[in-house]
Amino acid sequence: MALSQNASHFINPADEQVPDQNPSLNSVYHVGDIFNIAWSTPEEVVTLIINQQNSSLTEIDYLPNSVALTRPSYSWKVTIDGSDGGSIFDLALDNQFNFQLYKTNGTEPIALSAFFNITNSTVDQYGRLIPSNTLPSTLPTITTTLQSETTSTTSSVTQVLPISASTTMKSVSAAPSSKSKSMVIISALLGVIVFLGVAVSLGVCCFMLKKRNTRVENNTNPAPKYSSSEYNELQEYRQEEWKPPSELHLKINSNFQVFELPS
Repeated sequence: MALSQNASHFINPADEQVPDQNPSLNSVYHVGDIFNIAWSTPEEVVTLIINQQNSSLTEIDYLPNSVALTRPSYSWKVTIDGSDGGSIFDLALDNQFNFQLYKTNGTEPIALSAFFNITNSTVDQYGRLIPSNTLPSTLPTITTTLQSETTSTTSSVTQVLPISASTTMKSVSAAPSSKSKSMVIISALLGVIVFLGVAVSLGVCCFMLKKRNTRVENNTNPAPKYSSSEYNELQEYRQEEWKPPSELHLKINSNFQVFELPS
């Protein structure tokens, strides 16, 4: 719809194009951008509304505090989820919008702006859905803190996601999956088991080495010497004192006396 010979018109964005401009040439604004809207009108009080392409003709969407404006400008932080008190928009339905000016209690717009596009992390500037598998631009950075040796773990994953081809970026935080938690717990258990195995092995080695050293020490000590005076005397028995048995027998017989018993 075009308004001709009307003193009211938009400055930013530009006034509507006749015929309608190519959507690929629309200005692009990202969720979170500051949109400085300006217009010119002889009216002292106007109302600013935002219109989504292909929405119901009876639907009127207002920006926050955009009713009964007395200044020819308005600053809007682009928001589509209604968190600013404005309307909620689904960009998957259509991401083309324009502004309209109304007189107070008016039923027809007195000025229309050219269309512009709004995009976010799920819809590109052409209104196409962004595949989820192309969202991550960098590998996620994972910081894991082991709070207990075997049971409690917490981790945080920070993943940087691109919003679109422009320089506007948005950070998205994701909670770790249960699989990641299980892997951390299993790693901790394996570490404890390996540590205990090494400690036991070292203890056994030390015990065996000590036992072996004790055996070697016992084998190198000389056996105790035992002495006997009788044995020593036998060893020291002089050769010249030894007499054969025959001589000893003769000596005994020579000293033998015979006594006769009375009859």
